Amino acid sequence: MSWVIGVLICGALGVIALIVWRKWIAPWRQVEDVITQIGRGERPRTFLLQGSAPAQRIGFQLEKIVSDLEQLQKQIAKRESGLQTIFSAMQDALLVVDSNRQVILSNQTFRKLFDAPEISLATPLLEIVRDPTLDRLLTDAFRGDGPVRSELTLDASQIELHAVAQDHRCIGLVSRHHRVKKNGSSAAGFRGQCFT
Repeated sequence: MSWVIGVLICGALGVIALIVWRKWIAPWRQVEDVITQIGRGERPRTFLLQGSAPAQRIGFQLEKIVSDLEQLQKQIAKRESGLQTIFSAMQDALLVVDSNRQVILSNQTFRKLFDAPEISLATPLLEIVRDPTLDRLLTDAFRGDGPVRSELTLDASQIELHAVAQDHRCIGLVSRHHRVKKNGSSAAGFRGQCFT
């Protein structure tokens, strides 16, 4: 008779363990899988999680977060497209670098002016433009509190450079150049504006 009670107790404990496993332990593996997919930039197949109410609420919240993230990515892509259109149409040479002097943004006018190919993000500026005047200008801008101006001669053009540091993180650099003609007069090529 005692062995029947022992079997019933073991059976009851097994059922309780199964319920605990399905309600509170197993859902966390699903949560981890969903979060891993989101971290890889994928949209999970489902956000419906088996198990306890807290796990199901987490699935619902993760779905909401992913939807918001997708909306933000669409907005960023739209703004990026608009900014690229504006920057490519600018007649001003524009360069934005971080405090490590890695390129964040440059427009076509800058690349033409400094005879640089397409510049990828985070390219060190020294790989593109090897000029001590430009390097000093950036150093002064990062150290100073306001705009910094300098002049640079490049291919018979006098280039006026303006740099502005913003929170010691970014610099917007624009230029205006004057090409010296054979008769001694000069012609302005760029109107300087600064965007950061």
